[in-house]
Amino acid sequence: MNLPKLLASLAMLAVSAIGFSAEKADTISLRRAFIDFPSPALDLLTRSMRLDMLDYYEADSIYRVKNALEGLSSLDTVATDYLRLRITPASTLQLKLLPLKKGGEIVMAIYTAGGEGQAADSDIRFYDASLTELPRDRHLKYPRLKDFFSIPKGSETTQKEIDSMVPFPTVEFTAFPGETSLKAVLTVGEYINQDDYNILKLFLKPDIRLEWNGRKFE
Repeated sequence: MNLPKLLASLAMLAVSAIGFSAEKADTISLRRAFIDFPSPALDLLTRSMRLDMLDYYEADSIYRVKNALEGLSSLDTVATDYLRLRITPASTLQLKLLPLKKGGEIVMAIYTAGGEGQAADSDIRFYDASLTELPRDRHLKYPRLKDFFSIPKGSETTQKEIDSMVPFPTVEFTAFPGETSLKAVLTVGEYINQDDYNILKLFLKPDIRLEWNGRKFE
């Protein structure tokens, strides 16, 4: 092969390699997302601990590792697109891979704190395939308080009254393996006045579902 043809062939290979790398850069495995996840929520677990937890789970064994607070952390669900970690008795982390409409995927992380007499409350973050955090508003239309209630027409109770009963809404979010819907549950019963809660329960929906459209939850 003469020099010009050789150089042309090398150039084509370089272009192909760049294209391949760009394609791979848009995807991420759940395993790598968990091992390299940057959130402070996982500062209690070293990278080595996370690797051990995955290896034990894949061998059909639940590994309860002693975290930096001397408590026990464990994986209770690991699927191709979903992982749920019990960090402490009162906190969990869910990781979910979400496919993008134009190809590739992003990682949704749901950190939930609560339990032991405290209302569960979730914080949701999104990350690209390099685990760089993305603007939350770009991918999640956060439910309004009124979305959790169904008030029949003509009812003596109004949404305005309900709003006054729930000054600090707390919401628990749950993702699922094998599907892209997101369940949201209003968890205010632990801290509001019991008489008010008895009224709320008359109109409170068990949960609401947000659907992923390839770009955001709505």
